[in-house]
Parts: sequence; structure tokens; C-alpha cells
Amino acid sequence: LEFRRVLFRSTLGFVNVEFRFQPSRVKMRELLKAGAIGMPTHLSYMFLGPGLRDRRHGWLFDESLGGGWVRTYGSHMVDMLRWLFDAEIVDSNAIRRIEVPVRTDRDGHPQRSTAEDAFSCWIRMDNGVTASVDTNFSTSVRVPQRIVILGSEGALELVGELKLILRKPGEEDQVFDYPVPTWDFHERSE
Repeated sequence: LEFRRVLFRSTLGFVNVEFRFQPSRVKMRELLKAGAIGMPTHLSYMFLGPGLRDRRHGWLFDESLGGGWVRTYGSHMVDMLRWLFDAEIVDSNAIRRIEVPVRTDRDGHPQRSTAEDAFSCWIRMDNGVTASVDTNFSTSVRVPQRIVILGSEGALELVGELKLILRKPGEEDQVFDYPVPTWDFHERSE
């Protein structure tokens, strides 16, 4: 008998879920887990910036090649929600938009974008938390990112990863300031 070893090639896919490690988001999660705002009920997330506005046409703007902002950035939103609330998504829907419909490829030829560079969505988690996400990375100007989490006894607001505010009825706001992130390419224009 001849034994042959058969080797199978496999490809592992990894997503860099770097938002879990930003100090402001770590603190936001700690406050949630400590019950600082009571039971979370809703998250509102807005991220608008020009990072893709002038990028050349390539796979990211070609749906047939797996491009699109939902696939590129949406995975980070899903991870953030699961991580913050220890819950799974049970329902969602989205509207995808192409803000820059024609881009120049590396040879200087105009190419029509078939994959979105912006999307808005709503989400419902299995623990009852709802979320609304509005993101566009092809805007003409940068607008500070904003995350607001509403709870039964207060709210958390994160502005541009730099300022986390704990708001409770009848109390002074607690403000946590953070330095400008130097490693997150989503925060800079390319």
C-alpha cells in the first residue's frame, strides 16, 4: 500500500477590528458594563469623511471584485456592536449610496463605480438594543465622528475618538479627553 499525503490549501480571512482597542471605546465599554447609563437602548453612529473621495478606481469601487463600503467598513460596525453590547444582530436593513460615481483608474481612464462608498443602516440586536449607522467616506469635508448611546439612566457620547461624555439626568457631565489617534487611517484623509 502506498500512502500519500494530500495537502489542502486553505485561506484564512482576518479582519483588523482595531476599534476595540481605541482607549476612548475601551472606556465607553467599561462604562456600559458598569451600568453607568442603565440599560442601553439605542446607539446612533455617524462617520463622515473624505478618505476615499480622491482615491483611484480599483477593487474597492468594483462590486464584482468584492468592493464596497458595506463590506469594507460594515464589518467594523458589526464587530463594534457585538463587542459593546455582548449581543447578536437579529435584524437589519441598509441603503447603499455611490457618492463619487466615476473615478480615474491608475492609467488615467475614467471608470464607473459599481460599489458603494456610503451607506445608512438600522440594526436590532437580540437584547433589544437598536442602532442607526450613517457613514460616508467620500464626503467633500470631514465631520467629527459621533457615537451616542442612549440608556435608561443616561447617555454616552463619543466625539471624534477625542472626547467621551457621560450624561446623567440632574448631574454634571463627566468628560474624558483622549489624544488624537495616530494609527487609525480612518481618521485621516489620504
